[in-house]
Amino acid sequence: NWTANLRNQPKLLVVGANDGMIHAFNSATGEELWSYIPSNLVPELEYLSRMDYNLGWHRYYVDGLIQVQDAYVNGAW
Repeated sequence: NWTANLRNQPKLLVVGANDGMIHAFNSATGEELWSYIPSNLVPELEYLSRMDYNLGWHRYYVDGLIQVQDAYVNGAW
């Protein structure tokens, strides 16, 4: 049943960071399970390694509204 599946799904904390990546953590252990770089940000990542990064090269890679949602993909949570 839907509520039992929801209750038994892994508890994740998914956050965006200004390294351009989205990180997923096991909320019980803090272990990072995966990270993801959206393809449209890949060309921008070179700026993070610039020697003059602090002199005006900073980019806000993650600058959106906070959302909390469950994801049901291919019949599974």
